[in-house]
Amino acid sequence: MAKASTWKKRSFAMLMLASVLLLCACSGGGGGTDIVTAVPTQNSALIPTAVPSGGTDYMSDLPEGYDPASEENGAEYDGGDYDEMGRSVYAGATPIPLDPVDKPTATPRPELTFNYREYTSAAFGIRFEIPYDWTVDDTASDKLVFTDPNTLDNVNATLTITVKTVASTYKGEDLKADLQSEVAALGQYNYTQWKPTTAEKRTLLGGEGYYVNYRGVLYDGTIVRGRVHMAIINGNRRIEVVLNCPGWFNSSYITMFTHFRNTLAYTE
Repeated sequence: MAKASTWKKRSFAMLMLASVLLLCACSGGGGGTDIVTAVPTQNSALIPTAVPSGGTDYMSDLPEGYDPASEENGAEYDGGDYDEMGRSVYAGATPIPLDPVDKPTATPRPELTFNYREYTSAAFGIRFEIPYDWTVDDTASDKLVFTDPNTLDNVNATLTITVKTVASTYKGEDLKADLQSEVAALGQYNYTQWKPTTAEKRTLLGGEGYYVNYRGVLYDGTIVRGRVHMAIINGNRRIEVVLNCPGWFNSSYITMFTHFRNTLAYTE
């Protein structure tokens, strides 16, 4: 009887073990897959940019009291130690970097200087001054792309001017909506972060306009900043100017943008 009881116990144990193994096999082979996190690279084409739950208006993420218009005169830095977002990088009496991810150095980069030349576009009927060594691509009938040949922080700054015909019923609210759509499209791919400011009113060539500043971080950590400015000109045309530049030299390029805007005029 003892041997029979022992055999029954062993049989029961073997049966339980077989059941456990069967359950494990079923749970592992029922179409489940391992979760693998891919790390995109800057060279990956059209990698969607994740949009935080806060939506597409990131004004609240910028420094308290931040005014986009303050960048217009290029005086974003007041001589203190700030990062490229305009935030102080020191806390208290002892220098303590607060934002090491965004900061290759603890202080802003030296300001850049530009020498200018006048450029005339007969097709657009406008003239303006642009840095003399910037190259131009005018192969498209509705677009001019100027590129800084000097690479800074892996970025070559660009200034893109586009002029398109719009309907006679096209108004300021249409312009503002198009501006916001354009900014969202610019940040749709290849950025880990994309943070535009709210749209602010500012004329261009005397026409009603709006502009938005933005900050983006590419997948390799490169920080870019820039501005998109749109305006209605000559009644039924829309001009769009897009500045894209290395984030740590944003102040210098905004100064350049201001010079461009101040010299922008009709040829007639």
